[in-house]
Amino acid sequence: SLGKALTNLWNILDTTMEERQPYGQINIFSLTSANGMLGPGSLRLEKIQQIESEVHRLDQLKASKMKELFIKKKAEIEEICKISHMDVPYQTEMDNIMELIMSGDVDHDNLLKTMDGYIYKTKEEATSRKEIMDKVEKWITSCDEERWLEEYSRDERRYSVSRGAHRHLKRAERARIIANKIPGLVELLIEKTEIWEHGRKKIFYYDEAFERSIPCHEAEQKEHLMYKHMKLHSKIGNFFLQLVPQALQTELRVN
Repeated sequence: SLGKALTNLWNILDTTMEERQPYGQINIFSLTSANGMLGPGSLRLEKIQQIESEVHRLDQLKASKMKELFIKKKAEIEEICKISHMDVPYQTEMDNIMELIMSGDVDHDNLLKTMDGYIYKTKEEATSRKEIMDKVEKWITSCDEERWLEEYSRDERRYSVSRGAHRHLKRAERARIIANKIPGLVELLIEKTEIWEHGRKKIFYYDEAFERSIPCHEAEQKEHLMYKHMKLHSKIGNFFLQLVPQALQTELRVN
C-alpha cells in the first residue's frame, strides 16, 4: 500500500519528523483497508496523488543513496585489494547488484548485508596473505639493495677518499649481507605460498599485471634457482615470472 511504502521509505532514509510533517494529518491507514477500497471519509484524490508523488520522489532518492552506499563499500573492497596486491573478488556479483540498484529492484537491508559480507571476506583474505606479502616486500627491498651493491662495485671511485665514502662502504657491507640471504628468502617465500595455496585450495596471485622486473643480477645462480622453482611450482609462476628479467626468461625457455 502507499501508506506502508511511504513509511518504509521514511525509515530507510531516516526522514526527519519535520520532513514528515506535511503528511502528519493524512489518515494513512485509510489507504490500507482489507479490500483495498476507499471508504467514506477516505483521502481525497488530490491527497492520494500527493502521497504517490512523494513515494516516487523518495524511491528515486533511495536509489541514489543506495548507489552512493554501494560505490563507497565497493571502493573499500578495491582499496583492500590494492594494498594486498590481490584481484578484486565478487566483481560479477557487484556488477549485478549495480544493475538491480539502477532498476530499483534491491532491498536496502540485503544490500548492506551482502556488501558487508563481501568486505569481511576480502579483509579475511588480505589478512591471510599478510605473511607472504611481508616477505615479498622484504624480497623486493633485498633485490634493490643488491642492485645498489652492483652499481657501487662498478664504481672505480668507491675507495677514494671523498665525502661520504665511509658511509657508502658501510652500506655496501650491509647490502652484501642482505644479498646473500636472497636465495633462502626465495625458498621461504615459495614454501609459504605453497602452504597458503594448499590451505585455500586456490592459486596465489600477486597483482594481475605486475610489471616490475626483479633487479637481482649479481649471482646468476640465484635467478636460475628462482626460475627452477617457478617451473616446478607453476601455480605461482604468474607471480614470479613477471619479476624475472625478460632476457633470462627467454634464455631459460630455450634451454
